[in-house]
Amino acid sequence: MHHLIFLLTFGILMTTVYTNKNGNIQNSQANKVQEHNEGPKEEISSPDSKEIKRGLKRLIKLIDETKDDVISEEELTKWIYKTHRKMDMDRTEDNFKKADVNKDGTITWEEHLKKEYGYTTEDVKGLDTKKDEETAFFASSIIQDREKFQTADKDGNDVLDLNEYDALLNPAYHKHMAVIESKIILKYLDQDNDSKLTVKEMADYREDLPEKEDDWPRAVKLAQKEFVAHDLNEDGVFDFDEVVAWFLPPMEVIASDDVKELIKKADSNKDGKLSEKEILDSYDFFDANAAISQAYTENSYKLKDEL
Repeated sequence: MHHLIFLLTFGILMTTVYTNKNGNIQNSQANKVQEHNEGPKEEISSPDSKEIKRGLKRLIKLIDETKDDVISEEELTKWIYKTHRKMDMDRTEDNFKKADVNKDGTITWEEHLKKEYGYTTEDVKGLDTKKDEETAFFASSIIQDREKFQTADKDGNDVLDLNEYDALLNPAYHKHMAVIESKIILKYLDQDNDSKLTVKEMADYREDLPEKEDDWPRAVKLAQKEFVAHDLNEDGVFDFDEVVAWFLPPMEVIASDDVKELIKKADSNKDGKLSEKEILDSYDFFDANAAISQAYTENSYKLKDEL
């Protein structure tokens, strides 16, 4: 949970920001995080507390692999990870079909450029020579995305198959994407170009951040606390390896952190496991989790048959 709070607090960290051909500002990674939290775009009415609890009761039976009427940390972590993976892969497959214009089973850079930005390679030629700030930033975003495309292309044939395209869209599942994503983070936040990050360098990207630390929003204070906790060598900065480990943790780590947070909030008897009563008593915390709340929607409750 802390990873998501941190990413949303410093929204620029893992983003590709650009303007598409229609003049609309796009932010691919922020949109992805938002989609994760909001679920699918279909018009589906929000469930009330009774519906949520009924859904949770059904999910408890699915998650409880040992059938001992309690949910262990391991069971819940495994389920949340698999659910997120299924959600993300569904999006990858949907985007792949839309981007693969010639239906040859691969995505070219031209196809990706057209789908994500609404431009062709001819349209963007020479943009990096423009001097105005907006165009220069857009051009750098294109170059950055091209580098990510090439990194995702593991076999180096300049097209992406489905798995490689998934690496481009969902780098948290693909270790080889960590270096390029970390370089992007450093590019935006490392003001003194020392290849390290301080809390101040990250906080400076929040325009609404008050000068006095006591006035910082709770999320920023939490981010500072987490920064200190993950400064492995305790030198007051994040070096490149620490940037990789903290800002781009594997999805298994993210799922595990989510579960630890849920257990901390709901485990009233502090036995490290969750009973049905504990889960239902804290239903709002579980409904706020993207993987769990997704299970209540008409389109994704089919996950129960696949997981």
